[in-house]
Amino acid sequence: MTIFTVGEKFEVELGPVAHGGHVVARHEGRVIFVRHGIPGELVIVEVTGVSKNFARGDVIEVLVPSEHRVDPPCRFAKECGGCDFQHIDVAQQRNMKKAVIVEQFARLAKRDVEVEVIDLGQHTGWRTRMRYAVDEEGHVGLRGAKSHDVVRLDKCVIAADGIQPPRGNFSHTSEIEMAISSEGEIRGFRDGRLDDDLGNGSSSITEMVHGTRFNIDPKGFWQVHPRAASMFVNTLLEFAQMKPGDHVLDLYGGAGLFAAFALEEVGPGGRVELVDSTAASVRDAARNFPALKAHVGEVLRVLRSLKRADVILLDPPRTGAGRPVLEQIAKLKPRRVVYVACDPASLARDVATFAELGYELAQLRAFDAFPMTHHVEQIAAFTLA
Repeated sequence: MTIFTVGEKFEVELGPVAHGGHVVARHEGRVIFVRHGIPGELVIVEVTGVSKNFARGDVIEVLVPSEHRVDPPCRFAKECGGCDFQHIDVAQQRNMKKAVIVEQFARLAKRDVEVEVIDLGQHTGWRTRMRYAVDEEGHVGLRGAKSHDVVRLDKCVIAADGIQPPRGNFSHTSEIEMAISSEGEIRGFRDGRLDDDLGNGSSSITEMVHGTRFNIDPKGFWQVHPRAASMFVNTLLEFAQMKPGDHVLDLYGGAGLFAAFALEEVGPGGRVELVDSTAASVRDAARNFPALKAHVGEVLRVLRSLKRADVILLDPPRTGAGRPVLEQIAKLKPRRVVYVACDPASLARDVATFAELGYELAQLRAFDAFPMTHHVEQIAAFTLA
């Protein structure tokens, strides 16, 4: 088998999309994961990294372009690590994300799934939370792809208006965080501390979803696409099939986006408990929704102390829920589980585990909540077999 070296260049035809934003190619018997390509293209690739079983590369010249190739809307698209799909038309971006979901479920969950990736619209200017890096000279930007280098930016095409890279010299600052709410409130933080020069108002921020108000920590977790929160709530309510009087658990519940609407579904005779390890988010949820029983703590530990649940909602981190958490969920025997996932591989692995524990995948929906990137959100419903 040919051993590649970093910096080597060669011609190759690109194969299918892979999880993580790459496309797969083979050259002289060896697998290469290639950035900035589209399946079917003939390109010149430069090797950027080599490991025992595969190499990584980047497209440096397109010899035969795909019909789906477009000019990236951002001139920093190739060097910046934030957007890896800007060179692909948005409809094909969704097709590629669908292909990744289908492949991951087939490989990891041994299941054939039918799924469409729903377009949320607003393909640029959508990101309502931004974390900027600062270089040694005080210039603001974003990290390069798989690099600690700072790419200086004057504009980020996916960042919402109002939280574009701030101008000025930010010497002695390592990180700037900015948030803009659905109400147009802007908050800015320099190395974790509120900075009135970067925003306005207090340290809290207001989000509105279907007429419900959330006063939350702007550094806490919140869906970053402005249409995601309402769309996800609609899907969760449809999938969960909650009833008056139900006992509902909202795991990894953050500031209570899903719990708030669960309270309305179960009514005064029901009970909703939220669990999250981030104390500030749990405090926000408890303050905004006094009827909610909120727990601060690691989800698995708190789950072990709970005795029952009719419906369980969970929105775990990118790594997924994992077997120990799923085993505890299964012990509570909820009739319905709704799982919000931002990683197809993690969800597929958990689908396989959950099937072993007696829960079958009943519904699956995907959303293009991160346009111009390879990321895709999924919501899955499970029922007790």
